[in-house]
Amino acid sequence: MRNDLSADQIYAYLTERLHPRLSGQAFTHMPVLKQFRRTRNTGFQNIIFSVSEYEDVNLVEIHFGIRLENIERISNRYLPVLPAFARHSHTLIISHSKLTGRPYHRYKVGNEVQLERMGAEVEHLCMDQGVMALADHGSFEAAHTLLNESPETVSDWVPNQAHRCFKGLILASMVEPSIFEPLARTYLSILRNEPQGTLLEEKFLQLINQLRGVSLN
Repeated sequence: MRNDLSADQIYAYLTERLHPRLSGQAFTHMPVLKQFRRTRNTGFQNIIFSVSEYEDVNLVEIHFGIRLENIERISNRYLPVLPAFARHSHTLIISHSKLTGRPYHRYKVGNEVQLERMGAEVEHLCMDQGVMALADHGSFEAAHTLLNESPETVSDWVPNQAHRCFKGLILASMVEPSIFEPLARTYLSILRNEPQGTLLEEKFLQLINQLRGVSLN
């Protein structure tokens, strides 16, 4: 099969198709970042388009992200996040495949017919599921529940589970301080078993001490 479309054509098509409805939900198009983003008092929420271009087909993936500014501002002091990316980092982010329960799914687009079909599906996905998911999980309380209700269960909303330990603990310190100490022990144990966890253990212990100091003041 021949691929008749470029990644730029797909980005342009999705932008044109979704812009009217997403702008009605307070999203602004950010072409350089290939996303729509809306600002909230707590940070921002976004919908990100990724297109992988191959000789015979394009693979399209959508991500839905939430940034809680206070969580990112603290966690980025301890995590190895490049300064250029720090202001765009997410507290929560999930792919459309995980959101819809179709692991590893990508939209395959190589011609105009497939483009139209994909566009209809993506519009439905974004407006009926994606925007609702962002609204449902966009508060500190909701994010705390999502990350900390079952701390030993892998979360689809945080691809890097080591980072989840840091962000989950910060959320707990703000939302439910009574579980802070047992949660800190749980996350420290989890972190030690992560591939790069031992490199972050010292930073995590520093974070624990900082959060303890804040809670005492």
